[in-house]
Amino acid sequence: MSIDLKEKSGVLIIFLFMLLQGIFFGLYIYKASSTQQLVLHTYKVLNQLEKLDNNLSKAENAIASKQPQIESSIDQKIKNNLNELKDLVIDNPSQLAFITSLEKEIPLIFNPIDKKNSTSDIRIHTIVNKMIQAENKLLDVRYVSNKQAENALLFFLAISFLLAYSALFIIMGLFISSKHDLEEREERLNLAVRGTSDALWDWDPNTNKVFYSPRLLIILGYKDNEWAAILDEFSNHLHPDDYKPVGDAIKDHLKNHTHLDIECRLRHKDGHYIWFNLRGQATWDINGKAIRMSGFITDIDHKKEIERIKDEFVSTVSHELRTPLTSIRGSLGLILAGTEGPLTKDMRYFLDIAYSNSERLIFLINDILDMDKIESNKMRFDIKRENLAELIRHSVELNKSYSEKYNVAFNVVEPLSDVDVLVDSNRFIQVMTNLLSNAAKFSGDSPKIDILTAIDKNMVRISVTDYGVGIPAGAKESLFNKFSQIHNQKQKQGEGTGLGLYICKQLIEKMGGYIYFESNPEQGTTFFFELPMVLKEAAQAPNNHITVQNHPKLLICEDDYKVAEFLKNIATKMGFEVDVSTSVSQARSFLHSKSYAGLILDLILPDQYGIELIFELRSDPMFQAMPIIIVSIKSIEEEKVYGESLGIVDWLTKPLNAEALISAINKISINIPKPVVLYIEDDEGLINIISHSLQGIAEVIPAQTLAKAKDIIAKQNIDLILLDIILPDGNGLEIVNYIDESKPLPVIILSANDSPENISKQVAATFIKSCTSEETIINTIKQMINQNQFKGDTNERT
Repeated sequence: MSIDLKEKSGVLIIFLFMLLQGIFFGLYIYKASSTQQLVLHTYKVLNQLEKLDNNLSKAENAIASKQPQIESSIDQKIKNNLNELKDLVIDNPSQLAFITSLEKEIPLIFNPIDKKNSTSDIRIHTIVNKMIQAENKLLDVRYVSNKQAENALLFFLAISFLLAYSALFIIMGLFISSKHDLEEREERLNLAVRGTSDALWDWDPNTNKVFYSPRLLIILGYKDNEWAAILDEFSNHLHPDDYKPVGDAIKDHLKNHTHLDIECRLRHKDGHYIWFNLRGQATWDINGKAIRMSGFITDIDHKKEIERIKDEFVSTVSHELRTPLTSIRGSLGLILAGTEGPLTKDMRYFLDIAYSNSERLIFLINDILDMDKIESNKMRFDIKRENLAELIRHSVELNKSYSEKYNVAFNVVEPLSDVDVLVDSNRFIQVMTNLLSNAAKFSGDSPKIDILTAIDKNMVRISVTDYGVGIPAGAKESLFNKFSQIHNQKQKQGEGTGLGLYICKQLIEKMGGYIYFESNPEQGTTFFFELPMVLKEAAQAPNNHITVQNHPKLLICEDDYKVAEFLKNIATKMGFEVDVSTSVSQARSFLHSKSYAGLILDLILPDQYGIELIFELRSDPMFQAMPIIIVSIKSIEEEKVYGESLGIVDWLTKPLNAEALISAINKISINIPKPVVLYIEDDEGLINIISHSLQGIAEVIPAQTLAKAKDIIAKQNIDLILLDIILPDGNGLEIVNYIDESKPLPVIILSANDSPENISKQVAATFIKSCTSEETIINTIKQMINQNQFKGDTNERT
């Protein structure tokens, strides 16, 4: 029995004894009290009967001596006696019957007609004597009962004393045994600490002293007198690259009560470093101050060496697999490029499928070889906003070889063409490839596989349904486990690795979704997976670009309709009002009828070369400074010839890249006045992220302190303030009160903590860091600036 259990048992025994004593003592006290009350009650009845008897005797004497006044007084006393007796014997029917008889007989002795009749007197005395006799008998019974109760109480007290003494004796024995067990446990703990491969440490934050078990010193090659029992000794032996991460982890644990589990390196006495796993747990007082911290340090140097060898092996195997695949893809690419001659339409179609699937196979091999990255959360994900219908279409196209191989059609049912999702497109296609290939393999004789999409709140559900053999009941529980395989007549034994669905599950969960399935024997199987959807409000808003009240105008001169639409969509989302011309003459007409911030120009146009229009514009003082972006199929070499001499902002080669186009248009936007956002935040990394997100939308002025922010507000015109509450030199809410009330500015709070409820009316919105998407913040900033009606007038700005 453990020490705690023995102590608890002893306390429980005492409690039970005391409880039983209390119960029985209470019962006996109650019983003794009750019997005593009954005895006293009987005495009261006898006392009233004696008074009644005396008053009757006095009444007889008064009647005999003919004293009417005395008769009347005694008569009243007798009535009072009878009333009191009634109250006392109300629960005794026999005595009540006697009193009723007395009430009938007593008036007769006061009746003048019957005064000489002595029969009533005799009957009355007889009744009173019978009542006295009955009460005396009752008194004897109650007296005996009372004595028995008193004796029982004394006996119980004696027994209770003996039991309490016995319990105390038992408890003393238990505590003596517990002390012995404690000593044994301490001895076992010391043996365990000396024998384990883990080192024990215990730190007192108040004194900064640390206890280190001998194991740590043995591993590091030190003697007891060579290692000081303070925290600084540990810090001084940390690898320089690990000093800050370990310090931050300990501070975070002490402040936020997070889990402390970090790998670090400590310097051995001979100078080399050894890998350790540091784990710990603090204890806090009621005020949240750490008063003690203990944990273990485990030598993981051997484990790290094994990981290094494994990484080298995986890298070697990966290279041996990727090299031939790269050759295959490169060869297909050369053929598709026409180096071996022209291709027929069918040849190009099949070579495109082969080329695309060779790329997909490379992605799959990377995943299989990097399974440890998935499990250790080291796999990279490029989460972006993607169009769902396009992803599904591309997935189906890439997997047509499976539909042809198994003679089944991939049927996309009513795709949601206007829905975007937040995913890594490559990982999404990898999941779809696995689900489509599995569905084809297990489709049986069914001619189709249905692919459906549906919206559920803020998630989008994609389902892949086959109408084949279904999944056996015994395989359902392990279906998403590693190396889980199901075979059928269409599939060769051993085909596949059994990692596909396991990888799918990991990828979907990493992208913020989940996957599940439904299956019925001989009826088919449906795999569902759900992913975060871009909300409709966010999807309708321009992507990361602001629309101000007065749109700058941009002219696009491009005769290819599709390219022109692409250019227009990008520029519109960036806040420009766009006109499109398909010829030089039409462009010339637009330029002389409206004022444009810039021109996007194709060099090859139906009526004239674009370069001729550029020369014409540069000779006109009105258009000499106009920013021009060239988009053309001509090589970049021409940019070197014309770029500097003609003042070209950027030269983009077709086919166009959206990011390059946005970057080029942003160069035009440089000269357009933008709203000024004062971002008050001490985290430089977050400042850079927000500034980059608002590039082309607004001018972001950072301020890392309250003092700097106040200085900027006093000297510059600000259109909006983005504010963190926690700053190095005070509370960020001070800025709200500092703003001149005559010129109110919209304030958006973006902080790690909740904002107080009673904040100023100038605070237009509040967001919590990590709980709000960047897109939501950007859209809110755009709305606030629009509501503030920023006009972009340079004359109003200083």
